[in-house]
Amino acid sequence: MSARRCVADISRWCEVFVTLFVHSALFGVLFYDDQEPAFSCYRTFQSVGLVAAFITSTGVDHVEVEGARRWPPCLSTKLYVMSVLLTVSLVLYVSTKLYVMSVLLTVSLVLYVSIKLYVMSVLLTVSLVLYLSTKLYVMSVLLTVSLVRYVSIKFYVMSVLLTVSLVLYVSIKLHVMSVLLTVSLVL
Repeated sequence: MSARRCVADISRWCEVFVTLFVHSALFGVLFYDDQEPAFSCYRTFQSVGLVAAFITSTGVDHVEVEGARRWPPCLSTKLYVMSVLLTVSLVLYVSTKLYVMSVLLTVSLVLYVSIKLYVMSVLLTVSLVLYLSTKLYVMSVLLTVSLVRYVSIKFYVMSVLLTVSLVLYVSIKLHVMSVLLTVSLVL
């Protein structure tokens, strides 16, 4: 087995590996939700490419190259076509990648804004609840203090009135007793 044949076999196996595994993985990642249509489209265009390569390959193997610097005419045409297709596919790949990145960026921004709004609404709700509970607590404390003051003033007034009434009662009683005593002594 010659070295050229060995290199050709390795090149063929690398091409098979890239075709079967890397492209399939790429399509699986890019079209996660629509895998069946993506793979069928991929296989269709792969078949079209193989047919186009078969049709345009007539006579390439049998053309003798006269000089090392000159390409056969059909080979140079194939190289032009392949370079154009490679350029178009790279442009389409980059545009697809940019589109996927913009979609992911948009989704992440929407999620960030919605989470931020949710957190802000929760914080606003908590602050309102704390404000209202603090206000209600302060109002209840003020009401309690005012009730205590009212009751203490009422008790104070009642105790003063009771003391005054007791003093008056006792003084009237003593006066009546002294009058009675004086009348009884006079009689």
